[in-house]
Amino acid sequence: MTSFHVHTPRKRVRVMLYRKHAASPYYARFSFKGKPYHRGTDADTETAARAVARRIVEQMAEDQPAKFTEPLSALVESYITERPPTQSARSRLRKFAAHSADVVFATLPRREASATVQAYLGTRASKSALTVRSDQLAISRFCTWLIKTGKAHWESNPAAALHMDLPPVESRTKPHLNDKEVRAVLAESAGDLRPVILLCLGAGLRPREATRAKPEDLDAKTGTMKVFGKRRERTIHLNEWLRRELDGLLPYRFNYYRAFEQFGELRKANGWPMHVSLQALRRTAARAAAPKMSMIQYANYFGHSLEVAHRHYIGYGLIGNKAAVNALDFSGLERGKRKNRTQNRTRRKPQKRRKK
Repeated sequence: MTSFHVHTPRKRVRVMLYRKHAASPYYARFSFKGKPYHRGTDADTETAARAVARRIVEQMAEDQPAKFTEPLSALVESYITERPPTQSARSRLRKFAAHSADVVFATLPRREASATVQAYLGTRASKSALTVRSDQLAISRFCTWLIKTGKAHWESNPAAALHMDLPPVESRTKPHLNDKEVRAVLAESAGDLRPVILLCLGAGLRPREATRAKPEDLDAKTGTMKVFGKRRERTIHLNEWLRRELDGLLPYRFNYYRAFEQFGELRKANGWPMHVSLQALRRTAARAAAPKMSMIQYANYFGHSLEVAHRHYIGYGLIGNKAAVNALDFSGLERGKRKNRTQNRTRRKPQKRRKK
């Protein structure tokens, strides 16, 4: 590791050159305007690395990016190869590259790069607010990659903080299963997939949580089950129907991706619509149990944060966990009979106001 100084009009910048191993090129590490930077020089000799690092620092001091003449489409394809995003993000980035094909994006100053992104998002204003915000997020992550790899020398992300006059994103009501679809899924479920379907529908577990379930997680005496969720472990109560159905069926481990594949084959064989999925089973359980829970009970049972629970939860009253767990009893649909909705309905007496 060697170091040297680069004299800029404002101050002197100390640059350190190092290698990750003997056969790797040199890397430059320095601090500019209070921020640390790590840049690759693509040089195998110390003399060449010094020259490249000096040029990078001088260009940053002049508030000019390094001269990378690689077109935007090539940069997008490099990003997709190195950091494979989702299929939606790939499509959004390629549309952005096609719109700004004449611009050498990485060589632009930060303000001009922000104006380029703003102009592209302006052409998408006819789409929904969610589409425009998704475009901005995909481009922002792409710009972050450009900065980290040294292909652009912006001080901050040009697509991160853009002011767009967009309406608020409306929440979408995700589909759930009706009684006929629940009856069909329970009738056709068999084999290793049945306990996963039962846990998603009868306990409201996420598909990944259902595939992680083990026999020792179920406590037959208390009728509870330990669930290892996204952020923390939680304990939930199971109704009698679900405990009876899970007797001897609970797998030790079940492949998460194999469960989705088998359910897709089952849906295709029976001609079910596309919204019939493992995630929809959990939403069906939430829709059945949420009216009988407070928001805090809803968050604790389904493993949500209060912020997410507030987004999903609108004006439900407090009846109690026991009534909510009993609401997840789908045995009437499994037998082909519709349960009487007035059955086991508890009436709440109006509370008298205390005299002051």
